[in-house]
Amino acid sequence: RRGRGMPNSNRSPRMRTGRRRGNAMLEFALVSAVLTMLLFGVMDYGRIFGAAEQTANAANAGAAFAALSVANSGNLTAITNAARADAPEATGMTVTTSSFCTCTFGGDPMSCSSSCVSGSKRAYVRVSTALPFQTLIQYPHLPGSTTLRASAIVRIQ
Repeated sequence: RRGRGMPNSNRSPRMRTGRRRGNAMLEFALVSAVLTMLLFGVMDYGRIFGAAEQTANAANAGAAFAALSVANSGNLTAITNAARADAPEATGMTVTTSSFCTCTFGGDPMSCSSSCVSGSKRAYVRVSTALPFQTLIQYPHLPGSTTLRASAIVRIQ
């Protein structure tokens, strides 16, 4: 009566080992799919923050170049080039540079050729950057691409 109450006692040890190996392979397949998605998620998370930092730093570099002198602040092409030079590996980045004036601190933007009725005129340069970003893989319920934007404003006078 050996084996009573033990359903697998009639099977050879080799057959039991094969079943365990099959279960381990199935578990590995399920877990590795989840771990791979997690790995790509961590990589994309780091990539998007790195790209956002590049975008912000490029806008700040353009604004810093404009703030160096009044002559620099009038050269919008050089400001744009300074912003692009700060992020040479950011392919597809667009840089927009503009200047504007206000009559009072925090007032409405106006043309710099206009005169102020009250208060003194303050000139500013705005450098805006935009960088398209594409994730490594498509995640469920999340967009696969987005545009990262940054802007920096510096007062000239």
